[in-house]
Amino acid sequence: MAVPGGNMKVDLKIPDLPAYASGIATPLQLALTAPGGEVGFDGVVNLAGEMDGSVEIKTDNTHKMLAAFGQDGVAVPLGLGRVADLSGHMTYTSEGLISLRNMMAQLDHNRFSGEADIVISDPPKVTARLTAGDIDLSEYNEVSAATGGGARAVSSSDSGWSTTPIDASALALANGEIRLTASSIALPDIKLGPSDLTLSLDRSRAVLRMNPATLFSGQVNGQVVANNRNGLSVGGKLSAQDVDIRQALSTLAGIERLSGAGAGEFEFLGVGQTEDQIMRSLSGKGHLKVGQGVISGFDLDRLMGRGKGTGGTTVFNSLSASFTIDQGVLINKDLLMSLDNFRADGAGRVNLGARSLDYLFTPTALRANSGEGLSVPVRIVGPWSNPSIKPDLSKVIEAAAEGQLKGIEDDTKQKVLEKVGDELGTTVTDTESVEDALKNKLEEEAKKGLLKLLGGD
Repeated sequence: MAVPGGNMKVDLKIPDLPAYASGIATPLQLALTAPGGEVGFDGVVNLAGEMDGSVEIKTDNTHKMLAAFGQDGVAVPLGLGRVADLSGHMTYTSEGLISLRNMMAQLDHNRFSGEADIVISDPPKVTARLTAGDIDLSEYNEVSAATGGGARAVSSSDSGWSTTPIDASALALANGEIRLTASSIALPDIKLGPSDLTLSLDRSRAVLRMNPATLFSGQVNGQVVANNRNGLSVGGKLSAQDVDIRQALSTLAGIERLSGAGAGEFEFLGVGQTEDQIMRSLSGKGHLKVGQGVISGFDLDRLMGRGKGTGGTTVFNSLSASFTIDQGVLINKDLLMSLDNFRADGAGRVNLGARSLDYLFTPTALRANSGEGLSVPVRIVGPWSNPSIKPDLSKVIEAAAEGQLKGIEDDTKQKVLEKVGDELGTTVTDTESVEDALKNKLEEEAKKGLLKLLGGD
């Protein structure tokens, strides 16, 4: 018979036609060849069309085969069966239920096993339990030339988020629930280790539950939601343990200066039809705790004048912070970092949409100044791919002047000024002189290379 894309050939064998005609389940052999693939069945059938037996479906072009059966325009992602070989024991009932047991599916280069129930409807309802080894979906977003599409636009750390419209129409292809356990899953931008995932689909809304997933070398529990019912939105609520912070920040935001193992929680919601729109609309909240780690790009020991330092890095013992997100801007007010000789506080803004930051990082030398602490704030400003990192001299001068003179009566100020002058090796007579003296002292230290270390002028 003629079908879209060519002809379909059916070879059907029923050895006992009278028994079949009387309603008795009788043996059936079926070989169907269509554009793009073939179907084979060996089992029993009755007059109502109910079937039970072994089935095998092979395609060399799944897009063509779907079109031959009236499903033109379905784009099968690479890795999910553009070329497929599926076999198992099938039961089909007159209510339109297909049950597959002992199923083996080779979908392109990925192999799955398990069981599935499919209700034939519009859209179909699928319930499945699958297991797999290493799954490669790294080219999932690559659109087949046969469907007239092109490859997605990939954003770089300098070019910003992608403005290519996101095609979320696949969320409407089916309803149901699929549980998958796999040794690893390679996605376009992320690779998961051993994971237990459940995907629920309901009228263009998908919920992916992680129970858990191995991500960035740690364990992630929670769920991520993509809703395309009235425009696209994405959100989620996740908790993580022992996550490699450098891997996570590098993959998600292109930030590679912070490393360590961390734990935390994160809630988020974004709306838009492009990656750029979603990132600029993000709202949410979360907190983070990191054990021992490293910040590259500046050396805190040398900045604070304590020895030779560690060659452009700062090693810390712990780090904690909480944050809120509104309209794509992350606000943090309580960063606390603990080091052997210092503590460091931080506060500022990270513009996730514009991929930039303005952050004030204030380390305090705990053993300096008779235990009162010496602070040298560091301001981090600019695009997060290459921010400017340099001491905030105005903060140092203001803090030092206020700290020396605050609350001191007029008759004792002179003694303090004399003491400050002795410490700085110069004569100071008033607050402005203190500021000038401090500035000169800092400039002298800069000439010794402390500020040059951070790229300061």
